[in-house]
Amino acid sequence: MNLTIKFTNLFFYLLISLSSLSQNNISDSIQAVNLNRKAIQLFQNGSFTQALDSYNSSLKIRKKLWGNNHEKLAGAYSGIGAVYGRLGQLDLALQNYNLAERNYLLAEKYPAKQMVSLYNNIGIIYRYKLDFINALQYFEKAISISLTELKSPAEDIASINYNISEIYYITNNYKKAIDLINKNILFAYTEDQILYYELLAFIHQMQGDNKNAKYNYQKAIDLTDAINLENSIEVAIAYNNYSNFLISIDQFSDAEEALKKSLHSIQQIELKNGKVLSEYYKTKGLLFNNIPVSSQNMESFRKQRKQNLIEAI
Repeated sequence: MNLTIKFTNLFFYLLISLSSLSQNNISDSIQAVNLNRKAIQLFQNGSFTQALDSYNSSLKIRKKLWGNNHEKLAGAYSGIGAVYGRLGQLDLALQNYNLAERNYLLAEKYPAKQMVSLYNNIGIIYRYKLDFINALQYFEKAISISLTELKSPAEDIASINYNISEIYYITNNYKKAIDLINKNILFAYTEDQILYYELLAFIHQMQGDNKNAKYNYQKAIDLTDAINLENSIEVAIAYNNYSNFLISIDQFSDAEEALKKSLHSIQQIELKNGKVLSEYYKTKGLLFNNIPVSSQNMESFRKQRKQNLIEAI
């Protein structure tokens, strides 16, 4: 078939598709798509309440056009679930993710890519609910579809396997965690490699293997520095975790230097509040609570420790 015939057939198909919608409905459909795009941008910028409003507006239009059960609703439900997840409303997140799944499965062609993302997100919600059995089941569903339906590259499989290895770590299955990490870390995207190295560091620290723990913390920091320079939350988190580890092995001078680098990254991104800043102050309080001081410096030390503990709270 030549190119002219292909374009003619495509145009004819679009005419048939749009002929079932009135001019007003076509306008509504375009508006729903635009609202969904706006919601994604708001979500990425951290404006979760506004993102939720846009997703709900898009969903309302889609229901008007397609009814209460249709594959066209799935994307909006999935977005709403993601917002609720970030807001910590985990039951509402699951409720909307389940509605997304139900509507995705109404599609004529199985939406494998969307289902992988959805099942991975559901697994993350169950992980935060501390329901590790269900979390593992959904992560395994995501991997199964990735392997059989999408033939996904090793990097994508490694991203999902990180979530599984983290659950193994949380549930003290260190051997399983290490085995899975070693099978995936070399194939992972750099961002995921950072997470893998930190997870290895956590495991070795828990096992009392401080040499390997320190090595893997440093690997995570080196990679984070390499891809994010100094102005990122990831750098702040990496140095803060490393500082906590150094405090635990009484290397207070190095811990203080790592903490200064964490603060530098926080200042670069002008972070004013949130969990990362809270963890920084918590670590700073921990450092000043544990660092040994001479008796003549005790009064100034107590004042500094009190101030840092107040900031941590």
